[in-house]
Amino acid sequence: MNRIELKGSALEWTNSMKHLGNHIRSDLSEEDEIRYKLSDFIGRCNGILMKYHDATPEVLMKLFDSHCMHLYGSQAWQFTDRNVYKMVNAWNRAIRKIWKLPNHSHRVLLCGLNEGKHIYDHMFTRFMNMFKGMCKCGNAKLSFISMYAKYDKRSILAQNIDFICKSNDISQKTLLTGGFIRFYSQDSILEHEQTISMIVELNRGIPGFSVEETKDMLYYISTA
Repeated sequence: MNRIELKGSALEWTNSMKHLGNHIRSDLSEEDEIRYKLSDFIGRCNGILMKYHDATPEVLMKLFDSHCMHLYGSQAWQFTDRNVYKMVNAWNRAIRKIWKLPNHSHRVLLCGLNEGKHIYDHMFTRFMNMFKGMCKCGNAKLSFISMYAKYDKRSILAQNIDFICKSNDISQKTLLTGGFIRFYSQDSILEHEQTISMIVELNRGIPGFSVEETKDMLYYISTA
């Protein structure tokens, strides 16, 4: 490695570092970043479930959204990195725990139980806000590099834009001109509206049914 100096002092080369709360690696892997953020996410989720174990799922969802979904630094994640999907899986498990659903319940139901929002929706929106801000910023160099990078498939910016377009089945032009970002379409959620309503009602409790019977019904309707 070439020697780089800052005010006469040699800078040390390293393969990983923490910058503004984000963990960066020289190989651009998200492994270290996700490991730390995933641990924080799971800890917050479990803390809410333990502290407010008597709360209804509706209340728990509000607490979950305000305490666990800050996703700090996610706008810089590479969405195609396999480690990022670990965070998506953790989000799936958290929603299932809140609504007392089995581990293999349909994922579209989880989105419907969260007012139509998926964790990818949060990540995609944060990324697009950052990208558009970079393109329109007052720094001419940063703006030029950002505009160019969206066409360079080797760049994380271009790969993330491509991932978002494929996930939402929209063109890059639609996305960049303000296309509405939803991992699951409103139509696909509406197809399961009756099942989602039944899950909500069962969690509220139905007179005449035991806890075990309610659990069996939740299992059946969420996996059918």
